[in-house]
Amino acid sequence: GTFSRWMAPMPRELKSAQRMGLDRLRAGRRRVQFLFAPTGAGKTCTAAHYALGLGVEIVVWVAPDEAVKALLEELPKCVDARIVELDARGGRGTEPQPRCINVVRYDHAKSVQVLPKFKAWASRCALILDEADKLFGETRRSAGMLELAHVSAFVLMMSATVLRSSTNLEPLFAWANLVSDFPTSRKSLFVFYSTLVNFQREASIRQVFETAYVAPALSEEYRAAVAGRRWLQAAECIYRGLDGDLIEAALSSGPSFLIGRNQEHADRLLELLRRRLPPGAAGDFDEAAARSEADGRALRVCVVPLSKHRGYNFGRHYKRMVLPPLPSSVATRVQLFGRLTRMDQEFDEVVYVTV
Repeated sequence: GTFSRWMAPMPRELKSAQRMGLDRLRAGRRRVQFLFAPTGAGKTCTAAHYALGLGVEIVVWVAPDEAVKALLEELPKCVDARIVELDARGGRGTEPQPRCINVVRYDHAKSVQVLPKFKAWASRCALILDEADKLFGETRRSAGMLELAHVSAFVLMMSATVLRSSTNLEPLFAWANLVSDFPTSRKSLFVFYSTLVNFQREASIRQVFETAYVAPALSEEYRAAVAGRRWLQAAECIYRGLDGDLIEAALSSGPSFLIGRNQEHADRLLELLRRRLPPGAAGDFDEAAARSEADGRALRVCVVPLSKHRGYNFGRHYKRMVLPPLPSSVATRVQLFGRLTRMDQEFDEVVYVTV
């Protein structure tokens, strides 16, 4: 297609791996394509440069809630274009803007205030679905975006973790059939994977995985819970006994991410850290993001819950991640570990420590 006159590339050069991905997208000449690359490999800039060459009147960029802030920070570094954020709650408007990149959250894009308006623009639209693996479920979000994908002029799906579940694959097949020239089923799933446009990170970051084995003290509460066969309470006692070891591991070298099992656990770890460190040395997700935006620096320790495993880039300032044993999926771990292995990572080596 011809280049969109309302978009222009920024002087920032694409890495050779990104250029390879972009060339493959352009050579594909398909209405719907899937860009598959590791977390931190530079999919956002690659997708923006691809959209630039499609000659469309509008770009609709849909992303999960946790990724929108980082996306709004990253896009202006990639292309010279007007970027607007739509909000179904009315705070930022719901009217798609032509000759703009319209950024919207998945849960807003599916709404009755926004989705019909996107459909009206569909024939002149490039639809970019960020973290597309979140659509592979039987949800209103997936159904709404699938409807929009069927009618949009161009569609680009992106993800670092295509297959998040091996049990219910039917929702994935519905999307795969948009990309493939043949019906997709379990028997042909690997053939579908061969149609994805993929490239690998070239940042040459060494990753070190360590395990610290500790023996937490067995409290009377734990012994009573075991005697009463209250297994969840007993497990919680063990987890609490690890808190001090997690903090020591985070403080031994850094700057560090410290991962809590959930928000309650992260809050508890942060409270313990603040008792030991000077003001401003430890903080939560929002404080770490603000520090990065203000002066491009890291906190000594940033404490985040496991739920925040995708959608932010300030991990490039950190070289260590400390976490408890987490019964999470492989896809979640890929996203979580990818917070450190960014293309613009400041350290040549990153370390993951499981306590």
